[in-house]
Amino acid sequence: MTVSLTKRASLIGQPVMSWYDSETVTYGGEDENRDGFVSLRVGIGSGALPVRKCERNRVAPVNTPIPMKDDRVQVEKLSKKAYWMQGPWMLTLPDSMPDYFRTKRDAVAAGLRRVAIIDANKEN
Repeated sequence: MTVSLTKRASLIGQPVMSWYDSETVTYGGEDENRDGFVSLRVGIGSGALPVRKCERNRVAPVNTPIPMKDDRVQVEKLSKKAYWMQGPWMLTLPDSMPDYFRTKRDAVAAGLRRVAIIDANKEN
């Protein structure tokens, strides 16, 4: 299901929760020059929220409810951590690449936030 251009544009400049950030950011739209590229612009000392540029299906309105528990969120601890992993806790979601975290709490929180983003984009 594709999201209409008006719905895509409606979040630009608005506070959103992002697939990549644990804190609220401002959605800056997709980067037309770099397809699939993700960037974060921070105005040091400005007091404004950072601006995240990424694909529209990786953000949701900031007021989107985050579930307390969801069976799609799978977190497991790996016995050995490779040098390139952020931590030993591996988060697995359907149709997504695994992601790694330092603590189980961070992995579960990111997984539940990402499930909320997936569900919000299915509704649109």
